[in-house]
Amino acid sequence: MVRTPVEQGKPRDHGTSGRLTGDDGVDTLACAPVSRARRSGARWIALLTTVCVAAGAGCSEAEPSTTGPPAATSADAVTQESVSPTPTAEPPPTVRELVRPDLVAWARETRRDSDGARVAAAVSYDSQRVRVGHSAQVPSASMAKAYWVWAAAAGAGTEAVEPYVQDVFAWSSNDAAGRVIGQVGPDAINTFTRDLGMAETYLAAWYAGGAHTASDQAEYGDRNVTTVDDAVTFLDALTEAASDGDEVAAQVLDWMTLSPDSIGADGSYGGALVGELPPRVARRVSHKAGWLFPGATDAVRSEVVAMGVVPLPDGTTVNVAFGVADAAAGLDTEAAAVAAGVRTVYDALVAGIDGC
Repeated sequence: MVRTPVEQGKPRDHGTSGRLTGDDGVDTLACAPVSRARRSGARWIALLTTVCVAAGAGCSEAEPSTTGPPAATSADAVTQESVSPTPTAEPPPTVRELVRPDLVAWARETRRDSDGARVAAAVSYDSQRVRVGHSAQVPSASMAKAYWVWAAAAGAGTEAVEPYVQDVFAWSSNDAAGRVIGQVGPDAINTFTRDLGMAETYLAAWYAGGAHTASDQAEYGDRNVTTVDDAVTFLDALTEAASDGDEVAAQVLDWMTLSPDSIGADGSYGGALVGELPPRVARRVSHKAGWLFPGATDAVRSEVVAMGVVPLPDGTTVNVAFGVADAAAGLDTEAAAVAAGVRTVYDALVAGIDGC
């Protein structure tokens, strides 16, 4: 059994251990539609809208003729003009077309500049999803605390969870996270995430704020794991539920804005996701990061993972999740890479919207 390391007296995120397997190439990219049950459709719009306006009088479609044009028999005879068909509009660019080139370049640069770090990124926008990098399970670290908060709030009520959310999101407190888990238990949390479609996510055990172990470790293992795809699935479900009027989901999104707005100088990486976003945007992002110091687990040397709902200038939002692990220079490099990746997605989508 791998236990969660807890460093006393420091509001740091140590997370739990996990298994990192699979291809670590950066060229893997998946793009697939996302069902309505997993996206925030009420706040999303198409990237481009084409409007055709017919100008001038008499702009109407003529009835088809079966006898041919009438012969002109006098000076005041009607002259039949041909009406040009409305040109077919170019389809709007897909999210893959907007995001993929820059995101693949980010992944390659990250690997090059960090001496072979393992990278993964997933983006969900406008009913489409893009993934770059590996698809393997990674240690969920404290990013998963947001999973646990929604599951506990849905099961036990927001009043039971609210006393702990400031410490969970602002300080990534392991003890507060354990108190949240204790409201419903690991089995209920695992059922909740599976029901959202997060098939690669699992909470095996947590030993801060109480001893909490799942009953099905024999089947699923003793590691706390997730994937960037599952993280985006979580965000899609959360934003969709909030848009449909789910007050618990809306409250969780609000709680997630308590996470830091920048990368701290005190060894805290809670603001990794928003580290390069404009400050006015960073303050509005619902996000949660997790990080593992060297020696915290045998699965990776170090790791930064983060997910969030990022607002765009046109009022839409994009759901993103990033993971960078095993960078030779450690956590500072990994956190900076996550921040750069998020800014890459933000800039690509803003440019696409402005290009309308």
